[in-house]
Amino acid sequence: MDLICDVTPGPGDQTCGNRFQQHFVLDLIATKVGFGVVCNTTIPNGSFVIEYVGEVLLRDAALNLYDRRYQVELKAKSTWGKRVALFIDARNGENDSKFLNHCCEPNCAFYKYQWTNTDRLDIFATSDIPPLQELTFCY
Repeated sequence: MDLICDVTPGPGDQTCGNRFQQHFVLDLIATKVGFGVVCNTTIPNGSFVIEYVGEVLLRDAALNLYDRRYQVELKAKSTWGKRVALFIDARNGENDSKFLNHCCEPNCAFYKYQWTNTDRLDIFATSDIPPLQELTFCY
């Protein structure tokens, strides 16, 4: 797995904040339910596919939006220990992750990690994905 190193450490900080590097060219396709995402090469099991990016919203704000097609719910803990429902709304996200569709037998999954003290949500292959097979996850 390839990582990108944060090249701006703080004063006296010799640590490297790593994040995953995307190697696969993803393409949009038309599907029965709108757009979908494919890759023209095989994506090996366990490979980083793409970061899921968007606006982080609290439950009430997320549920009040008219267009909820690109929302993913996360269970999180607040700094005071209470469970909080957060949503990532990728509607205005700047990459193709918002076009991955639901499937009961997905070939990708979300994994949360921290990079420079910020929670990130990445999508990884959960099986070998052959060329031009639609990338999907269960939500």
